[in-house]
Amino acid sequence: MDAHVWAMCFSATGSFGVAAALAGIGAYSVAQDKLPSHKMLAVVPLLFAGQQVAEGVVWMTLDRASPGWVKTVAVAVFLGFALIIWPTWVPLSLLRAETNPRRRQMLSFLACVGIGVAICASVILIRGQPTAHVEGHRMAYSYTDLGSRTVQALYLPTYIVPALIPFFVSTLSWAKIMGGVLAVTLVATFIIERTTLTSVWCFSAAILSGVIVMGIAAERRLTVALTTPEDARAMGDRA
Repeated sequence: MDAHVWAMCFSATGSFGVAAALAGIGAYSVAQDKLPSHKMLAVVPLLFAGQQVAEGVVWMTLDRASPGWVKTVAVAVFLGFALIIWPTWVPLSLLRAETNPRRRQMLSFLACVGIGVAICASVILIRGQPTAHVEGHRMAYSYTDLGSRTVQALYLPTYIVPALIPFFVSTLSWAKIMGGVLAVTLVATFIIERTTLTSVWCFSAAILSGVIVMGIAAERRLTVALTTPEDARAMGDRA
């Protein structure tokens, strides 16, 4: 069975350009004053940047004399970010930032689901032996084997559970904005062209990264405002 997904960046230059912008946002996100529990969230823009660098390398190794293993590794890294890292990083990072006990229990469950999805995706990537090629002006990824139709039918909704729902479970107000962005782009992509679903996260990367930076700063200001000066100074030292 053969299946395709494509990314929203259309060239090596585009991918590296997006990666550079995200790296800048990520550097600021990591360096800004924040709560210790937000450190995993602060790294997200840098992870998006790494994903885009991987796809830039994929573009560069198409129809070139470069070693085949370079392209193979780049494809694996790009899809690894999309299918393995995101469904685990999202619930775990929001779990770490959560303070509500009941919401923490829900996020813990979603994190377990994400780990299961990541394991399943790892098997798919190993068995499917994904390759990349240009389809029109877009990058397409093909798999030799995606498993049974039942597995394919269940994978997407199962993937959405840990990759999207945690944003709406979290009590962080800006998390729901991120979830809304992802939900809108997911629905729009599903309606327009379903084969782009895996790469929809690339399209939303810049928006999500900006929301993360602003959200972390807002949470920091709110926490400081609700604490005594002594508590605020102690919190700043820990961050």
